[in-house]
Amino acid sequence: MINKWIWLPNIGVNEFFLNKECSKDLLIKYNFNLAYIDKGLANDELDFEYISNEFGISITLTNDLICSGFEIQKNLYLNDISIIGLPINKFINMMKNININDLTLDLKGDFYQSEKLNALFWIEDNIITSVSCW
Repeated sequence: MINKWIWLPNIGVNEFFLNKECSKDLLIKYNFNLAYIDKGLANDELDFEYISNEFGISITLTNDLICSGFEIQKNLYLNDISIIGLPINKFINMMKNININDLTLDLKGDFYQSEKLNALFWIEDNIITSVSCW
């Protein structure tokens, strides 16, 4: 069905748009399963995380099915370049080429963060393994 996820930073991926409603049909189309419910700081604020292992994506939705974030583990593309599996040095150079100069490494060395992109780039053995966006 889908060969790759096309990421538009601060907007979304493919048919999933940040801060927009996600239809139940899309959850069915991509075989999402409810993974957990997070009550947040206030008991009236529920977030629901759905996972599609088949398509390598998880998505966080509010009570109203508004997409508040996602994480991609497979086939994520930015500017026609596959991000997942990219060595960190190539990734940093790629970011510089598109004027993303705010990458910071967390204290444990688990991820790079870009506030400009609202994204975390998870790394393992100096390779990008997944990307979380909000």
